[in-house]
Amino acid sequence: MSLIEGADHSTASSFPRQEPEGGDPRVFRRVAAMLRLERITPDLYTAHNDTETNPGRLYGGLVAAQALAAAQETVPDGFFVHSLHSVFLRPGRPGVPVRMRVDRLRDGISFLSRQVEAEQDGKVLLSATVSFHRDAEGPEFAAQMPLAPNPDDPDAGWIPAPFPDFPVRHAFRMREQHVEGQGESVGRRYWIRPALDPPDGRALHSRLLAFASDFGALSVAARAIGLPDRDAERRATLDHTLWFHRPVRFDDWLLIELHTASVAGTRGLVLGTVHDRSGRHVATIAQEALLKPARPKGNFVRG
Repeated sequence: MSLIEGADHSTASSFPRQEPEGGDPRVFRRVAAMLRLERITPDLYTAHNDTETNPGRLYGGLVAAQALAAAQETVPDGFFVHSLHSVFLRPGRPGVPVRMRVDRLRDGISFLSRQVEAEQDGKVLLSATVSFHRDAEGPEFAAQMPLAPNPDDPDAGWIPAPFPDFPVRHAFRMREQHVEGQGESVGRRYWIRPALDPPDGRALHSRLLAFASDFGALSVAARAIGLPDRDAERRATLDHTLWFHRPVRFDDWLLIELHTASVAGTRGLVLGTVHDRSGRHVATIAQEALLKPARPKGNFVRG
C-alpha cells in the first residue's frame, strides 16, 4: 500500500536502529496516536502524521488505516468492516495533516458503504471504499494456515525482517521464515505483532492490521522478476485491498504469507493471507504495484 516503497526507507531518523525482530514501544505509541482522528464535522476529519515515523513520504499503510478510521467513525455500533479497497493517487508529504472526507454511500439493514477521500494541499492522495457488515452466522470455509515455526521460539531460524531503517516498521515485532523455493511463488512468510499490546476494540485492531498489511508486498512482486533493491525508487503501489473475514485481535502474533500472482505490463499483483495463532483465516490481502527498472545513467549518443 505504500505510495513509494523503498526510496526513503533509509532516511535518517531520531529513532535508533532496532534489531530486525524487535519493535519500539515509542514508535507504536506514535502510530496508535495517528490512528485517532480529529473530528471537524460528522463526515470530515483531520488525520495527523509526523516526519520522524514517515521520513521522505507518507507511509501508504498509515493513510489507508486513517481512511478506515474515518469511515468507522460514521457507522453505528454493531457494524464491522469487512472490506477496504484503496486506490493511491499521489504521494503524501509528512508533517502536513490530511483531511478525510466521508461520503455515506449506503445505509442498509445488514450492510453499510462509505467512500473516503484523503486530501492534502487540496489534492486527493487516496480514495477508499469501505464496507461494513453486521456479524452473521453461516457455513464456513477457510484457507489452510501455512506451516510456520512457533513465533515464541527464538531458535527457529528466523531471518532478518526487511526495512530495518524504515522507522514506522518498528511499531511492530516481526519474525520471518525463509521460504524461497518452498511452494508455488511464495514470496514472504512472517509473524507480526504490535510492539505494545493495544487496548481492546475491534475497530482499533482492524486499523492496526490495515496499517501493517502494507509491509513488504512491493518487494515480493519485485523479487519475482529480479528487480534489485537499487531500483526501488521506481516502485509505487497502485491499489490495495484488505478483506476482513473474521474478527481479528492484534494483541498476539498474526501470520502473513504473501506471493506474487502476476507481473505484466510493468504491473505486479501480490496476494496474501492472514491467520491468527489458532489457525483462523482472519483476512486476505491483494496489492497491485507499478514496477519499472530505474532509468540507465550515463551519456548516450542519439542514433
